[in-house]
Amino acid sequence: MLAPRHLALLAGAALALAACQTAAPPSNELATDQTLRLAIPSDISSVEPLDPPQIGDPLTYAIGTNIFGGLYRYDDHLRLLPDIAEGSPDVSTDSRTYTFHLNPNAKFWNGDPVTAADFVYSWNRAVIAQNCLSFTFGPIDGYQTIAAAVAASQLVPALRGISAPDAHTLVVHLTAPSGGWLPALALPCAWVVDRKAVAAYGEATWWTNADGLVGTGPFRLTSRTPNQSLVFTPIPHWWRGSTGELTRLELRVVAAGASQWQAYQAGTVDVLGFGAPSSGAGAPELTSSLGPQLESLGADPGHRAEIHSWPVGHTEWVGFNFQAGPFSGSESHDLRLAFSQGIDRSALARAVCEHGWACTSATGGLITKGLQGYLGEGADPTARFNPAKARATIARLDPSGSRLRGLIYTYGPASPLLVAVARNLHDQWKANLGLDIPARALDQGSFFAARGRRQLTLFRGSWLADYDHPQDWFDNLFTTSADQVNDSTGSGYSNSAVDALVAAADRLPLDSALSKYQQAGRALLDDQAMAVLFYYTRTAVVKPYVDGYGANPLLDYGWTSVRILRH
Repeated sequence: MLAPRHLALLAGAALALAACQTAAPPSNELATDQTLRLAIPSDISSVEPLDPPQIGDPLTYAIGTNIFGGLYRYDDHLRLLPDIAEGSPDVSTDSRTYTFHLNPNAKFWNGDPVTAADFVYSWNRAVIAQNCLSFTFGPIDGYQTIAAAVAASQLVPALRGISAPDAHTLVVHLTAPSGGWLPALALPCAWVVDRKAVAAYGEATWWTNADGLVGTGPFRLTSRTPNQSLVFTPIPHWWRGSTGELTRLELRVVAAGASQWQAYQAGTVDVLGFGAPSSGAGAPELTSSLGPQLESLGADPGHRAEIHSWPVGHTEWVGFNFQAGPFSGSESHDLRLAFSQGIDRSALARAVCEHGWACTSATGGLITKGLQGYLGEGADPTARFNPAKARATIARLDPSGSRLRGLIYTYGPASPLLVAVARNLHDQWKANLGLDIPARALDQGSFFAARGRRQLTLFRGSWLADYDHPQDWFDNLFTTSADQVNDSTGSGYSNSAVDALVAAADRLPLDSALSKYQQAGRALLDDQAMAVLFYYTRTAVVKPYVDGYGANPLLDYGWTSVRILRH
């Protein structure tokens, strides 16, 4: 979507499409010029630093996966594989000490060898940064001491739980077993940086310079024209082997919307939508800025195959306040269920999801399809549309209407998608339940603050996964400690049985823990802890001669997977 339906096609777009002839299928023969040109809406400096401890935005994450590395990495299919580590770590019998053996051939693109001391430096640097993904290091002994020192602006000690007994051995001590910790080491915070490059080019600016942006990945920045372009090229004789077919990759800064569409139609860029999965604001950038153009492209038999969509690890739900108001108390379960049963998810998806380009209806619980912990299609009984039963429940629990009087659905920010969702919920609850519940939009900061203080009764909830492990969902959302410490859901939900399941699962390897996490996920549904609405998707427009381009629920495929076919 998510431009309003009444918007006309931007000037020239329809004519450009009409002028296009049906493209012949590209051959499997490679083009002579292996240059991939990707449109990005803004320069990296206007988003956030391309510095691993600071990376959280999808665009910088997508770029960073191709130029940096860590002990482990996710491949295109979300399999956790060794990167600089040689195989799996040695783990002590109490599961609290991990010994990693580094590949002795690993090196930065400038030729500097990667040593265990580089990881000690990089991880200490990341912990001190204390950004939103520093929980990667939370299980390590000494992390809380550093976090407290940073918060108090005191002298920061070194992270005592990590050591480098020799150049190729890294030892890490955890405060307690943590089954979800190893997958978190694939996140940007745990990537290794070259301390020599940081020192030479400046702590705050090293990543802005082509010679200073030094990583262990298959590509390097070779030139940058601020607010215009970034050019990357593969590393000759890369330490891990093949860098794929591409010989040059250009990120061209083109304003989102009409300008990007015109660039794609003119053939000056090959892909729209790189590094832009759904955002916390609730709308995938491509579908929000180019809704009408996607509609036209999708209606053209010769070009509709250029639209590609993939699941994103991002779930949207309706939240309930368990601590105060009509949804609190032991007898309120059926009332929460009635509000969920009064939503036709399929109708909602038809109204707001734009043919699946923005989202798809959710029937498999909290965790998104495609990630570990997903319960399966149709596994959420609370998502089944049953307006008759819902009306009967409301008549039984609120016969006078006084209990629900004054109820408001609150959301934020007022992005096009979230406005459309709020309107649809209002219309469905009115038609299906006989309840006229107004919607109120707040700016993002005010919304999160009010929700975190549990000042909202009926509200928007969502989560964008950081890594592929159920711990990322439960430990940050629906355990009692998460709600009390992080105020992450605003619901005040607490179930000791769920807490116990999650605590037990957190200590186990994923293959042993998965059934416990799924049991906890079903308990959330049994308690009607939320009304899950939809899973986000991401959409890209890709020229037919670009082969191997894609994305998984967490990130774009690596550039080594892409090649340009003869056209």
